[in-house]
Amino acid sequence: MAFYIQISKVEETETDVTYNYESNSPQTGIVQISKGSGNCEILQTIDGEIEDCYAKRACWALMRHWKEGVLPDKTYWAS
Repeated sequence: MAFYIQISKVEETETDVTYNYESNSPQTGIVQISKGSGNCEILQTIDGEIEDCYAKRACWALMRHWKEGVLPDKTYWAS
């Protein structure tokens, strides 16, 4: 199964960055990553998303960026 997930920054505070993610659906989910620890939290999944599969991949993409020292305005996950 192939995945392409678009990830866009929607809010940034001193401690966290919140992102919307979407894939093949007009709906979006929401994840938030901690600037200090790199921990990513799923705040809202897309309706019908099985086992948070899109949210987890969005988090993995963001954690990779965090390890490189950057949290971009836009990114993606493709596999």
